[in-house]
Amino acid sequence: MNPFSIDIKDLLVAAGIGVFGATTGWNISIGTEPAAPRDAITIYDSGGFKPITFTNKSNDDTIGRPSCQVRVRSKAYQDGWDKAQEIVDEIGHKGGFDTATYHYADIDQQTAITGIGRDENKNHLFTINFLGIRSKL
Repeated sequence: MNPFSIDIKDLLVAAGIGVFGATTGWNISIGTEPAAPRDAITIYDSGGFKPITFTNKSNDDTIGRPSCQVRVRSKAYQDGWDKAQEIVDEIGHKGGFDTATYHYADIDQQTAITGIGRDENKNHLFTINFLGIRSKL
């Protein structure tokens, strides 16, 4: 089993929204925001909801409901907003697909794009929260 953040990262990279570990352009990272480049997407696992377990005669099926927060940092306000919107457009309501480990019934946007101010280097910051509905393959 892997964290929800890894599946989100893989979707964003596959869509060309950013590059995992990039030193220029739009960097995507998990759990820790890098000092550089200024344009960065950081994915944080943020808990979610208790899994739901269904028991039937043949097996137990568990539906996981993890969540994550995606934070976008950019030098220019409009560039950061546009990148956040690109992320929402790609994964804001995506479902019916498999990864190597899970079947996703849905990834649902839980919050609007939210501007949360600037960091210590005057970069603009935005967050979006997502909830996954997934079961093991």
